Amino acid sequence: HIYSKRIKATNPCGEQPIDQNSTCNLSAVNFGRMLKVVGDDEFGALYEIDWDLLQETIRTGVRFLDNVIDASFYFDETMKQWQQGERRVGLGGLGVADMFIALRVRYGSDEGNEIFEKLMNFLRNQSYLMSIELAQEKGSFPFFEREVFMESGFVQRLPYHIRQMIRNYGIRNLTLNTFAPTGTTGSLTPSLLDINGSVS
Repeated sequence: HIYSKRIKATNPCGEQPIDQNSTCNLSAVNFGRMLKVVGDDEFGALYEIDWDLLQETIRTGVRFLDNVIDASFYFDETMKQWQQGERRVGLGGLGVADMFIALRVRYGSDEGNEIFEKLMNFLRNQSYLMSIELAQEKGSFPFFEREVFMESGFVQRLPYHIRQMIRNYGIRNLTLNTFAPTGTTGSLTPSLLDINGSVS
């Protein structure tokens, strides 16, 4: 059964347990750039999370990753069948520390944890809403089995309105969010602040 495969191990980084023939397109939102200037004080610019920009970025990211599934060249026919059948994508994030520096919030503090929880809920919800929209536009992933999918422990923890939308419209991707290691991509990202203290 497609949703009851026995998983023996993850890859070395362990970000997503998948079947031996499965694959997942990964990307990351740079949270350090999802900010807007709302004022300034004697220490410089004051920032807030730009929720509209973040929403647009998440929606674009999910659509882009889903399109990559069809645009990719697959050297292995079995892998192609599984990826086009499951349509796994993994939109994660980086730049959290940069974001907290700009917000002047200590990483790991109670306030920081509250912001991070809100951020992760927003990433999850917007990703799922976009995938539902894509299902309405292009169809659910071919291996989608509604009742079995709805029984997933993770799906059962989604907000009620998202669960109902999946039940009614289906969903385009088996997975939506994965936080893979971003050390390399993070080191390639330019500094959050330019010399004038504005978001670059």
